[in-house]
Amino acid sequence: MATSNLLKSGIDSRFEKIIASALHLAKRCRRFPQFIRRYALGGSFLGADIIEMEKRLRTLEKDPTFFEQLVVDLLIKMGYGQGRKTQVSNDGGIDGIIAIGALGFDPIYVQAKRYTPGNTVGRPELQGFAGALGSISRGVFITTSSFAKSAVEWASHYPHATLVLIDGRRLTELIVQYDLGVSTERVYRIKRLDGDYFGDE
Repeated sequence: MATSNLLKSGIDSRFEKIIASALHLAKRCRRFPQFIRRYALGGSFLGADIIEMEKRLRTLEKDPTFFEQLVVDLLIKMGYGQGRKTQVSNDGGIDGIIAIGALGFDPIYVQAKRYTPGNTVGRPELQGFAGALGSISRGVFITTSSFAKSAVEWASHYPHATLVLIDGRRLTELIVQYDLGVSTERVYRIKRLDGDYFGDE
């Protein structure tokens, strides 16, 4: 085996042992240091952080419009175009509009609902949202809670527009994935010899 492969194998093995040990301790210690629970490459979070963010989204002590702006900011971060939050007094059930491309053709309408745990979004709410879309062919309904099974089934068969449903867990994952309101605390970099550079066979 080439020297570079031996070195890489040794590093990978030691790193795996470190991670396994950290995860074992994290399960046993409620207040384990944050940088261990957030150790991952690229700044991804572990389960405890996901649960904590879900709780924060459900209990935001800010103006209700903050959540509406949050979901618009998230879709912009995800690369869907430029967006804006609609006026509260005249939104017609639409909380945000994402304009695709520089000219804003084929926009996406957004509705954001911050519900308490156990209060699911049902079929009537989705029907109201679909009606508010008018001629718009794409809509995103985002909630901090979850969707009733009947609502999910109805949305999947709605013939006049594509309706995307994002529940609290998925919303939290997307917020973390696209670095909205989170920061990378520490990144671990593992280096290995470049066998191609040194001409290893």
